[in-house]
Amino acid sequence: MLGQALLTRAMDTGERRVLPAADGHMIRAWNGLSGAFAQSYDALRRPLRRTYTPPGGGTATPDDVLLYGEAHADATRRLRGWLFRRYDSAGAATNERFDFAGSLTDSTLALPRDRSAPASWSVLAGVGDTAGAEAAAAPLRQDRIQ
Repeated sequence: MLGQALLTRAMDTGERRVLPAADGHMIRAWNGLSGAFAQSYDALRRPLRRTYTPPGGGTATPDDVLLYGEAHADATRRLRGWLFRRYDSAGAATNERFDFAGSLTDSTLALPRDRSAPASWSVLAGVGDTAGAEAAAAPLRQDRIQ
């Protein structure tokens, strides 16, 4: 935590306050213009979910959800230890398969059906396995782009 800026002010981004954990990872952040963010991590301190709360306190909604390969049933895809799927405002990016050296060999991107606003992945709250996330997010996504 030593040497980290807890408060930054910039002309183009405004004021931002950050509350880091002892290992330096962000726990909460407040932006003077757009509300608050909270980050959760797994036991290995990998990011799992970032939630956004609008200014004035509204409902916290997940805006970034990450699933890792340990949650996937197919071991032949060599996903263990790697990021499998990331749901964010651009859609759902999936790392489908890794080779024996750990290089990504196949990936896809699924855009949100409604592209007039950033995607909201609130349906993924509490979902930790890949099959459950796939089923919950399917109505919000278009077909995949290879």
